[in-house]
Amino acid sequence: MTKQALFITSFSSPEQSFEWRDLQTPPLEPDEVEIKVEAFGLNYADIMARKGLYAEAPDLPFVPGYEVVGEVVSVAGNSKKWLGKRVLAFTRFGGYATHAVSKQSALVEIERNVDSATALALATQYATAYYATHIAQKVNKDDIVLIQAAAGGVGIALNQMCKYLEAKTIGLCGSQSKMDFCLTQGYDFVFSYSDEQYLNEIKKLFPNGIDVCFNSLAGKSFKNEMKLLGFGSKMVLFGASSRSDMKGGFFANLKMVWQMGIVIPIALMMKSRSVIGINMLKIADYKPETLSNCMTQVFELYKSGVLVPVIGEVFDAKDIAKGHLKLENRESIGKIVCKF
Repeated sequence: MTKQALFITSFSSPEQSFEWRDLQTPPLEPDEVEIKVEAFGLNYADIMARKGLYAEAPDLPFVPGYEVVGEVVSVAGNSKKWLGKRVLAFTRFGGYATHAVSKQSALVEIERNVDSATALALATQYATAYYATHIAQKVNKDDIVLIQAAAGGVGIALNQMCKYLEAKTIGLCGSQSKMDFCLTQGYDFVFSYSDEQYLNEIKKLFPNGIDVCFNSLAGKSFKNEMKLLGFGSKMVLFGASSRSDMKGGFFANLKMVWQMGIVIPIALMMKSRSVIGINMLKIADYKPETLSNCMTQVFELYKSGVLVPVIGEVFDAKDIAKGHLKLENRESIGKIVCKF
């Protein structure tokens, strides 16, 4: 059987960047499995990688993709535990393919009747949200929590996690339709981040400051929202999507860093504040047991009805450019998925 993958061959538009090529999967390491892929998920990090803005990405040409659903068709060593099982897997690149390799510690077995798009939403987005709310720091009952990109995959997951933990949530998004959607998702307050008046509105609502801010944009939003933090609060940074809107290389990076402002450790100590960075690729690399626990806990919460993934749109894999454009233009709500 011919194995194929969508390679990023140039840092350009989605119509020009992708090329179908035959795929040669390397020999499996002792802790790895090979999966015949039925569907893969899209994440904003894929957009950054396609534009050449993601430092973790391999050299060109490479296959992007962090999560797949499919059947294990090959395992390394004598253990056949996973062979023939339908799994949700974290792939750390290589997911945009008919066959993908994953570590056994990054697998969760899923029933045949679980929709692949729903399962994919649980992988990167919900595992990130679980790590952000339970492990990197703890969201507590009655905490005031601000969530950037509130209608996106991670934003929806964070809101559901925070509601499960009995916190109050404030959602930020960029259009009226997304604001309306967020209200249906149970956010307590919703504002548009395109109008910086939201800062004053939140200060009026919570004069003592908020407890947690989940920021996926970086840039000036980081600096602005640091001003909203109260004593004993946390800023959690898990993305830098504002960088994708800036043209240029080194100087654009410098501009984004400049916009974020200066964080002085002694000032953090005096106000008992924390700034926490999250990179799930590094967790996968250096704390695989932590990633495995996140995925397992997320799936249990899903089965119990606590977590309800929202699927934005499902594309055929051959229409990858349409999916990327939807995500890049911030037109999507929830998870974007491609199926074979």
